[in-house]
Amino acid sequence: MAEERHALLKVAVKMGRAGKNDEAAVLLQEAIDLSHDAKDEVYEEAKENLLVIVNRLFQPIQSFAHLGNGNYTRFLEDSIRALSPHTVYDIGGGNCACVGSLMAIEAGAKKVFVYETLKIRSKVVQKLIDKNGFNERIKIVNTNILDQRHPVELQRLHPPDTLLMDITGSFGQDILNGDLLPSLIHMQRNGFLNEKVNVFPKSISLWFSFVESTSIAEMEEVRQQVEGFDLSCFNAFSRSTRSINLKTIPHRLLSSPQKAFTIDLNAIARGKSSCLGQACTRVVDLEGAGVVHGLVYWYEVEGYGSSFNLGPAEDQWTWQMLWLYALGAEYIESVKGRRIEISLNIDADGLLGMSLKTCVDPIFVSGYGFYSPTVTNANTSDAVEDEEEEELDSDGNHEVDPFTLCEGIPLYHFSMINDLHRASAYHIAIQRAVSAVRDRKASVTVLDVGCGSGLLSMMAARAGSDMVYGCDKAPGMADCARRVVKENGLQDFVKIIPKLSTTMMVGSGDSDDMSGKADIFVSETFGDDPFSESFLPTLQHARENLLVDEAVVVPRGIRVYALGIQSEEILHLNKLDSSHLGGLDIQDWDIFSRSRWSCRLLDHSFVALTEPFEAFVMDWSDPSKPMQLKRCETRNSDAVNSGDLHAFVVWYNLEMIEGCPDISTDCHSSAMTGRHWRQAVYFMKDPIRVTKGDRISVTVSLNRDRLFFKIASLSEPQ
Repeated sequence: MAEERHALLKVAVKMGRAGKNDEAAVLLQEAIDLSHDAKDEVYEEAKENLLVIVNRLFQPIQSFAHLGNGNYTRFLEDSIRALSPHTVYDIGGGNCACVGSLMAIEAGAKKVFVYETLKIRSKVVQKLIDKNGFNERIKIVNTNILDQRHPVELQRLHPPDTLLMDITGSFGQDILNGDLLPSLIHMQRNGFLNEKVNVFPKSISLWFSFVESTSIAEMEEVRQQVEGFDLSCFNAFSRSTRSINLKTIPHRLLSSPQKAFTIDLNAIARGKSSCLGQACTRVVDLEGAGVVHGLVYWYEVEGYGSSFNLGPAEDQWTWQMLWLYALGAEYIESVKGRRIEISLNIDADGLLGMSLKTCVDPIFVSGYGFYSPTVTNANTSDAVEDEEEEELDSDGNHEVDPFTLCEGIPLYHFSMINDLHRASAYHIAIQRAVSAVRDRKASVTVLDVGCGSGLLSMMAARAGSDMVYGCDKAPGMADCARRVVKENGLQDFVKIIPKLSTTMMVGSGDSDDMSGKADIFVSETFGDDPFSESFLPTLQHARENLLVDEAVVVPRGIRVYALGIQSEEILHLNKLDSSHLGGLDIQDWDIFSRSRWSCRLLDHSFVALTEPFEAFVMDWSDPSKPMQLKRCETRNSDAVNSGDLHAFVVWYNLEMIEGCPDISTDCHSSAMTGRHWRQAVYFMKDPIRVTKGDRISVTVSLNRDRLFFKIASLSEPQ
């Protein structure tokens, strides 16, 4: 059994590296099933790899949020019961554990066909179907309905009277820029549906409002110089739309929510209406002074007897869409009574488009949400693309298309660049490090690992380094860094290398990356989880292969802190809450829950059960000390409140060069600026009941890039 599990794990990891994510996920799930009783290291490694791969395929966190939302599950159940279905097609129901299909059987449906394209979701959903005893009446069809030109025999024998169109998978994105409308239109045009079919949801209405929020602006655009460097060209890699949760972001609505239009899905399914080409224009009066940073829009879905609004309500965890229409233009100043005209339309592919202008002149025209990269000015004609013509820059290199790369540029880079305290702390530390090395050496070489936008590499160059090597494993990110470095005139001093540092070579040959070893090691490969980006093994490899013996490390050390908490809200964004589901057994969906997660702690309700305690302290300033990739410490803390211990929340302080300001991810710290870093959350396998005054003994373990928390002992107060 052990050999079989190891073999599955090995093959799965190899497939994942080759991009065969769905196949790898299925093998990992099999390894987990075989390891379930043991829950040993193989189980943990398989589970961790599965979650990494699954998050490439879809967003399981959204399903936990929606399944735990009693308002939504009641809305879904009431609508299905009102429909009294007989034959149901569930399109994309695997996004949310096929709860709609299970509810349909309970409501009396005789046949349900679930259309699911991902093998891993099909496998888990089949387990849910079997556990609930519905395997005779629910069939999984591993097909994308858009790939079928005509109904097959199975569909001709069982035409649907009820169509469940999944919207939960779209909560974190844009319902009208997903597959919902294209799938519905395709089925109607190709004879899958009859004139009596009922669709859930019955209709979708789009609502919008203008919003002011510096936090929102910093998510997607660099609006200022950073420590004297111009990173404005980085904005070419931005997106005009993204999903947000206004509940968690400081903001102010500058206009009353307005309904743009309503799309009748039943009319489309029955061939009585088409939403294609539908357009509307709304004139909005701004209601207060401020700056319009963007437009937020969301949907209200109508069921049968009730509706569900995805707007920014305080009592539910839902996502809205943000349209940053001001990219590349001036923001609109909001003055009470000023008017903005907005036009919205559904294009020929069923996707949403927007444009707007003030009462005087056009400001900006967006493309179609996530799916069109084209951004044009309202005063220009549509751009004509010549796919065969190759663009070259002044040096004869291929010009990088920002819209080809933008999907490979993680969104957090914008908030990271806009985190001015972070930039200042690194800048001061790098200047002092270069100065210190310059005092004892004629030349200074710097290695910047995980260079991202190239900001830290440029800081090192401007501080007086003779040569800076910046490396990033993502080719798109490295291309971006080259562009930024060139825009700032530092290309002669900074070499960007699209590699992992652990694959780099030092030497004088043509195939070598560095001509000599570096005197200074700089890196900001610290995520919300302090070690998850492999800083420790990266530094160890660099010391052994890429750095001189007395190399300076920036930052020079770290202090990691932890806090035990109770939080049902945080727990159920990662673990299934099935209390709203009327006895349906879908606990197997918890295979997609994570042992660690990230959040902004103050965005959630929680009870602190311990005082904050120091988990680890590390000092990297002495190169003679061996790197500690594995450690185990025991920490004691007294319970300050009674409750169920759900998780430990972790933050850290990066200690820069001595005398320089530190960087902290503590949500209460004055050094925690902007919204770049969040706090890491390590969940307990099962909640542990503690009583105020209990002495809690916690074992904190480190294994290369992962932390583990385990309750070693719990003693009652004397």
